[in-house]
Amino acid sequence: MPEKLNVGDKIQKTFKPKSQSIFWTKGIIVHKDGSLEGQGLFNLEMILFQKLGMDLESYPNPMIETLRLPFRILLPIFIIILVSLFTSPVTREKTDRFFTKMRVPVVPDHEKDRTNVKEALKNPQALEHRKMFPNSNFEFQKLTKEDIIGFILTWVVVIAIIFMAIGMAYIGA
Repeated sequence: MPEKLNVGDKIQKTFKPKSQSIFWTKGIIVHKDGSLEGQGLFNLEMILFQKLGMDLESYPNPMIETLRLPFRILLPIFIIILVSLFTSPVTREKTDRFFTKMRVPVVPDHEKDRTNVKEALKNPQALEHRKMFPNSNFEFQKLTKEDIIGFILTWVVVIAIIFMAIGMAYIGA
């Protein structure tokens, strides 16, 4: 028999969220004959964690989703790299055209901008010095003063928006 509660007594109530399937994205259904069927996609990465000795059943749902995150981010990148190793590269003319357009600074005057791009396309190698790794296939651009200032200003705006949201929450409270 549970203890009698009096008015003003403190009680503690524990909530356990509904558990969800670890290996199947849409859960598991139980058929009338008692057999189980996984629904949705199979999360193969969870087998790896299980083989590493992790007790996945003891983890809360958000932790399971957190464990899936690196695979969701890194696997597509790995697949892109793998596919690129086994396929023929795009012709140098096409890549030069694209990256030259990317390297030429944009100017407000549309005609001058078009002329600048046409001039740069005559000799794409002339803009090679703007690359972080010149004379390589890596197309990372060196950061300019304008890039750094833009990055910093963007973060200032983001932080200002966050503080404004917090301030409005306080005012609303």
